[in-house]
Amino acid sequence: MWDADTRARVTQALAAADVPYAADTAQRAAALLDGYADAWVRMRTEVCEVAGRDSARPGSLAALRESCLERRRSRLRALTELLASGPERRRVDQAVQAVQALPALDYCADAQALTAAVPPPEGMRPASCVPR
Repeated sequence: MWDADTRARVTQALAAADVPYAADTAQRAAALLDGYADAWVRMRTEVCEVAGRDSARPGSLAALRESCLERRRSRLRALTELLASGPERRRVDQAVQAVQALPALDYCADAQALTAAVPPPEGMRPASCVPR
């Protein structure tokens, strides 16, 4: 997912692009990915510790959280594979924004959203978070 090898491949690919800001962008993107991956690991660990046998039951809150986290892990993997695929100016230009656009992890901790009959769109922020 996001380990030292993947981090090195992403930063090397971004930094190798022929633009003066490539190295700075590579470091910024890697730092954001570090934070996202660390938060994902913390949340996944919490789910495992709390879940116990409940995760084996389809539809249980633990199973829903695991599924939600797996979707985010897949998105993270896809993004890191793309960013590591080679030096390209367009990737450098969009790297930080792409990392910031990864789906929010806090959705996976929202029991109400996960268990709703019609779950809210995952990309939407709760109304309480929208500035008025």
